[in-house]
Amino acid sequence: MSSPAHTAPLRTLQFKTYVGIEVLIWFPGLYAACYTLQPTVRIVSTQLGARAVKASSEWLLQNAPKWHASIAKLSTRVYGGPHKRAFAEWVLLNKVLAPVSFPTKLWIAHKVVERQTVMPAEYMASLQPPAGSPLAGGMAGDAAAAASELAGGAACAVAEGAASVIDGQAATAKQ
Repeated sequence: MSSPAHTAPLRTLQFKTYVGIEVLIWFPGLYAACYTLQPTVRIVSTQLGARAVKASSEWLLQNAPKWHASIAKLSTRVYGGPHKRAFAEWVLLNKVLAPVSFPTKLWIAHKVVERQTVMPAEYMASLQPPAGSPLAGGMAGDAAAAASELAGGAACAVAEGAASVIDGQAATAKQ
């Protein structure tokens, strides 16, 4: 089980990743889609969409005339330009899609952070030589053997000391 001290940096990294996804990918991507695809204009231009707008307008006019007036005034402002329309569609779609998009973005952030934290361990394992190769003992053992052959006993003691330091560093790096 992970300790709270260990999971706190992961949670911070997941939150930062989520914010990056939200601000750098989702918001601009959805706005660009609203600006280019014009979803409300396309829906209202169909017969079904036009009937739905007319029916809801008539219902509001009968039951809530003040709301009808404020919505009519707001819609003339919103549809005054393409950027205003795209912004209004962007806000509407963010609210409508939030129950699905929010957990999805959190899941994506979790997977990205998980991949970033698992990958270094797999990368370090891939750097180890195969079991049957001459380097399987590690570079520290080879250095000690080479120093022993070249310089004799005194150098061998120094090389073995260096080998133990290098092996200790390699063991620490594996953790």
